Amino acid sequence: MAFCRFSDEDYGCDLYIYEDTDGGYVTHVASFRYDWKPPKPSPYDFDYMKKAHEKTWKAQLKKYHEKLKHARQVTIGLPFDGHTFWDEDVEEVIERVVLLHDLGYQVPEWVVTALKNEQEDIDRATEALETGQSPIWEL
Repeated sequence: MAFCRFSDEDYGCDLYIYEDTDGGYVTHVASFRYDWKPPKPSPYDFDYMKKAHEKTWKAQLKKYHEKLKHARQVTIGLPFDGHTFWDEDVEEVIERVVLLHDLGYQVPEWVVTALKNEQEDIDRATEALETGQSPIWEL
């Protein structure tokens, strides 16, 4: 599961963070940003919009991706451009995200919240196992 991707916030995220299949967490730091990006069409609500709107939305999305394909990429110019980090636990990832944000990397605010929620889930499962309960709970 990815906590954030470069494409989040219309390519406004400089980090790609996910849980490693071998344990721990991987953080890739972008080495460039787009210097121009058109506003992405709003998410399409299939239950609400009519077919005529669907065609318009699809055309807008196609135009967006075409312009993005030709957008100029510029180097970010910060110390960890293009680096990849591996952290053992979520708390280390949170520390790294805060550090990278403080250095000037673009990180949406909700990324730290998502990581904290992950840590809360891990803590609840650990506590359940330690007390002999099932780590599975009602969602």
